[in-house]
Amino acid sequence: LRNMGVNAYAGRIQDFIATRPAGHPPYDVIFLDLTSSLPPLLSTIRALFKNHLISSDTVLAVTTSTRASRPLPQFKGMPEDWSRAHAAYTLFSTLITAAESHGYTIKPALPRYVHTAPHFEK
Repeated sequence: LRNMGVNAYAGRIQDFIATRPAGHPPYDVIFLDLTSSLPPLLSTIRALFKNHLISSDTVLAVTTSTRASRPLPQFKGMPEDWSRAHAAYTLFSTLITAAESHGYTIKPALPRYVHTAPHFEK
C-alpha cells in the first residue's frame, strides 16, 4: 500500500496523534475504532482538530462502544445515568463542538435528499 501512497497505523490512536509533528499535513481518511468506553476517548477526537489532522476534505469514520466509565461527561441537562442515547449524543456533541471550535461545520455528505451523514467543511 505504501507504494500507492497509502499509510496505515495500528496502535493506540492517542499515541499516534501525540507523535505527529507540528505542521504535519491533514489526513484524507481517518478511521477511529474506539472500542473501549467512550468518555475517556473524547479528548482523542478533540485532538484530531486541535492538531490540524482534519481538513475540509477529510473523511472521518468513528466506531465506539456505548459503555460508560467514570467520570461521565457533563452536558447541560444530561441525566446522571448513561445509555446508548447518551453515548450517541456525547459523540456527536463532541464532534460538532470540536469542528466548530476550529472553524468547521458539519454538513451532509450524501445526496441532497439524504441529510443524515456528517462531513466537515471550512
